[in-house]
Amino acid sequence: MTALCDTRPELYFSEDAADIEAAKDGCLDCPLSRYNACQAEGWRQEFGVFGGLSANDRQARDPEAYAALVKANEEAAKRTDRGIIAARELAVMDDGKASPDPKARVLSLLAEGKTPTEVARITGMKPGTVRQWAFRARSC
Repeated sequence: MTALCDTRPELYFSEDAADIEAAKDGCLDCPLSRYNACQAEGWRQEFGVFGGLSANDRQARDPEAYAALVKANEEAAKRTDRGIIAARELAVMDDGKASPDPKARVLSLLAEGKTPTEVARITGMKPGTVRQWAFRARSC
């Protein structure tokens, strides 16, 4: 049996009330072990239906935990933003020319919105290295 979240994942992140109800109903057909795992996962997610609970349901059940989750997500976004800004600053030297530092160049291209594959092709770096540097920059 294929779960609804596997066949129609868009329902689980919709803002439409009918889609949210359909997603909750889909959770009812899930085996109990998967339901519990999804519900536990939902407490780490700000949006979407997990384990039969929508974001509003989770917020209503435990407002403090939900507020802490939102705050943690905001802090993570700030760290990402700081990493992107730092990369842009590193990518330009005092004389306005591009930095010779390959890591700074990679982070600058990522900050411009290029994908890791595009950055690897442009810089001649291995895609895995680009992804690793991007991950570390986000973790700042």
